Amino acid sequence: MKYWADVYNSIEKGHKYSDLTKTVVILFIDYIDNLIDNIPKIDTSWHIREDTYSQIILTDFFEFHIISLRKLEEIANNQTLDDIHKKSLISWLKFLRNPKQLEEKDMEDNKEIQEAKDEFEKIQQDAKERELARLRERYIWDMNSAEDKGVRKVARNMKNENFDIAIIQKMTGLTKEEIERL
Repeated sequence: MKYWADVYNSIEKGHKYSDLTKTVVILFIDYIDNLIDNIPKIDTSWHIREDTYSQIILTDFFEFHIISLRKLEEIANNQTLDDIHKKSLISWLKFLRNPKQLEEKDMEDNKEIQEAKDEFEKIQQDAKERELARLRERYIWDMNSAEDKGVRKVARNMKNENFDIAIIQKMTGLTKEEIERL
């Protein structure tokens, strides 16, 4: 949302809204999200729509995409996929989680993933970009840690109030063993 706000804040007095450029935000999530998990697609696409007449989009200047890495992993592990598609999905999953973990075999016959890795390495060589990437990674780490701490606190409180373990599992996404250790 911040990137979208920055685009709209950058318009100068006297300019037209039509001078704005389209903003597409792409988020990769690798955690349980009840809203996203209830949608059977890997990639969800969001726009600003009118509540009653949802076919009416307020503006096409903004799109928000959320890609579930957990769903991508489920599909990559699907036994019905042919080996080429499975190999490609697993390689992209590795790249998205940590590009440094890619091996040569992950990029064989996949020009796009090789290009993405090359671009990633260029960014890594630029000091300013490296610092921004480090700050983004730290932010993600901090947010994930805070979320995990909050989930565990809620689970501990539910356990102390004698909620059924199955309900705690459903509400928090923690395993039975994790809940029992709280």
